[in-house]
Amino acid sequence: MKYRKSYAYIAIAVIAAVTVFFSFMIPKINMDNELRHFFPEKHPSNIRFNQLTADFGDQYAMDVVLETNEETILRSDYVAAVKKISEELALLDNVVKVRSLTNIEFITAQDGSIVAEPLLPEQFSGTAAEIQAIKQKIFEWPHAYLGTIISDNFKGVQIVMTLSTKCTPAEVSALYNNTVAIVRENLQTVNGLSYKIAGDPVLAEHAKIFMYADLRNLIPLITAVVLLCLFLSFKNIEGTILPLLAVLISTVWTIGTMALIGEPLTIVSSCLPVLLIAVGSAYGIHIINHYYQHLEKQPLVTSREQHNALVAEILKGVRTPVLLAGITTIAGFISTVTSPIKPLKSFATFSAYGVVIELAVAFALIPALLFLKPLSLVQKQQRRMSMHAAKQRARLASLGVKMDGEGLTHKIYLFFNRRRAGFVAMLLAIIGLSVWGVHRLNIESAFLEYFPKNSEIREGVAYIDSHYVGSTGFSLVIDGKTKGSMCEPEILKQMDGLSSFLTDNHVDIGTILSFSDFIKRLNQV
Repeated sequence: MKYRKSYAYIAIAVIAAVTVFFSFMIPKINMDNELRHFFPEKHPSNIRFNQLTADFGDQYAMDVVLETNEETILRSDYVAAVKKISEELALLDNVVKVRSLTNIEFITAQDGSIVAEPLLPEQFSGTAAEIQAIKQKIFEWPHAYLGTIISDNFKGVQIVMTLSTKCTPAEVSALYNNTVAIVRENLQTVNGLSYKIAGDPVLAEHAKIFMYADLRNLIPLITAVVLLCLFLSFKNIEGTILPLLAVLISTVWTIGTMALIGEPLTIVSSCLPVLLIAVGSAYGIHIINHYYQHLEKQPLVTSREQHNALVAEILKGVRTPVLLAGITTIAGFISTVTSPIKPLKSFATFSAYGVVIELAVAFALIPALLFLKPLSLVQKQQRRMSMHAAKQRARLASLGVKMDGEGLTHKIYLFFNRRRAGFVAMLLAIIGLSVWGVHRLNIESAFLEYFPKNSEIREGVAYIDSHYVGSTGFSLVIDGKTKGSMCEPEILKQMDGLSSFLTDNHVDIGTILSFSDFIKRLNQV
């Protein structure tokens, strides 16, 4: 069989064209860390959430806390800033509702009727009498206000934004950035106020920021590490560059494919580029290593046809072990594709797909580039290898080291092969230790725990959780058998008893607000 330059040029041109195409796709990739998107649409949790949204409205919320170090936040300038921020936030796209100190209602009795009036008067000047009147209203129904709208020490307020459940990750990101911009702009006009933001949309946005930072830092780092390892292994530019070039191209293809079909990067799959660079370099290393081994054993190559035949020969020899190594890696990655969690399924699919691409690029690109290698460079490399081998033999001989052709790996194999009982005992011990360790694994599902303890997002959430009712909500739906069942005294009593039981036995619960609380308030007034 004749090997022509045209074959190599075609392979290189095709690979280059596809790489350029996918390179333009990568900037279009989305990042989605919304917990509500982690499960399939037909998963019971999603079905329940969608039903809850249909019956009671959107449940997707973001909290903005404004605080002061002054004696109270109930000052005219502070209240005016809270009101303006609340009004501007309500005008943002995908904001369904905004609850804050300046627009929440107070249920009371007036002229023998039950009325709902604003908690704060429309014209609030911040006099002592006004502040006292507001505090009196709050203490009449503390369960509805303290910790939810205003802090216990009256130094902070919480603005609760309800977002549309249908908004996309890009829209949530824009909404978060617009919220921060509105809050910062308004706080510039008044001194003494600071802010903190929490909620699932904030977690998703900060996760994206951390993902960008990881990709920006880890990809150059792993590339440098692989470069160093390759250079120390082969000690020449060719052996250093070719395997790395193959994995970088494969990584571009994989991430570009995700962008092309609209598959987002998540906090799980964001490690794909680093993983593919680290894992995939092995296939190129095998090919280059076998090429050098054959080149060292061959007499001086005198023609391009002879060199091309040598490359074809090493490809045949290395094909089976490299493919088997790739297949076992693919099987390991693809094993998690059965998970119902979308990020894990995506990670399994595209990590396996990436390894397939790495195998294909390694077998196509590296031989093509070797086919185009100048004959003079091949001969020069052979002479250098021969001189290096001769010097190494002489050095070992001077040290009295016997060259028996058996490497370290072969000696390890012989050691265990002659001690099979010990090997089996050691293997069983490792398996037992592994099983014991698996049962001691700590499975962490709290998204917040993924962030460093000293990060802005964790500190903000910890503060809001300790000073307010918390940034995480849990909904419990109670259905009556007939129309009007929820107004029956016995059911209301049981509902109120459940609330008391939960708050008494679970210290992590900030507050519980239920239909029975509104009924009690109505009866009270």
